[in-house]
Amino acid sequence: DAIFHVVRKFPGKKVEHVEGDIDPTRDLAIIRTELQKKDTERVKGALEAEQKKIRSRKPNKEEEMKLGALQKVIDCLAAGQDIRFGEWLSKEVAYLNQFNFLTAKPVVYLVNIGMKAFKEGKGPGKKITKWVEENTPGEPIIGYSAKYEQAYAKLDPEKQAKLVKKGVGSVIPQIIWAGYRALNLIHFFTTGKDEVRAWSIRKGKKAPQAAGVIHGDFEKHFIKADCYNFEALKECGSEAAVKAAGKLRGQGKEYVVADGDIILFHHNAGGAGKKK
Repeated sequence: DAIFHVVRKFPGKKVEHVEGDIDPTRDLAIIRTELQKKDTERVKGALEAEQKKIRSRKPNKEEEMKLGALQKVIDCLAAGQDIRFGEWLSKEVAYLNQFNFLTAKPVVYLVNIGMKAFKEGKGPGKKITKWVEENTPGEPIIGYSAKYEQAYAKLDPEKQAKLVKKGVGSVIPQIIWAGYRALNLIHFFTTGKDEVRAWSIRKGKKAPQAAGVIHGDFEKHFIKADCYNFEALKECGSEAAVKAAGKLRGQGKEYVVADGDIILFHHNAGGAGKKK
């Protein structure tokens, strides 16, 4: 999971702010603190539950790991640090994921800067950028205008295209891609005579796991995958030209799927030979 954290920067008396005035960094800090408090309540409850299980005996190695991981979460939050920025062992991550901690989720910051500022090409601003760099370094910040997006969506395609040329098109695609990257997702494609389908998979997954997204039997009975990337298709112009250029290659079980791969899976599930 990931979080889109929306914060207001645009001025205006018509839409009153609950705090009375407009201060985006203050609002960011308030929400972050509240999320940390929620996680602290949850982890303390989890630690108490684990301690009750071993009240009258010595914990085993797995229980020691659980107790240690929960205490590390408490210490991390007490230091004012979000869980996702702590240092964790893989077995700790696997255990802690079940608690669905809010500050363990990556964040994409969406700053509603207002229509006027958006049209003028202004961004979130130095103050907000500095706050993010100091508190949740490396996480994306996108400036947008909700009011502009609403108006843009009502325009016909020709008018939208003109605005894109002027550099004031919709930011929604950028927001979607930021969300995908935050979730560590990539796309791969399968093609047929009648359709092209896009599939989502975690970055770093191998070809059999990608086949399993389509059908579990495809992963179980995986043979190989014929792959070429969409960039190669754009460059060459057709699948035949991709093949002629030697850019379509057969891959085995250890192939790590790349974003934009177009894949023909070979398998023997149900006596079938392949799935494209």
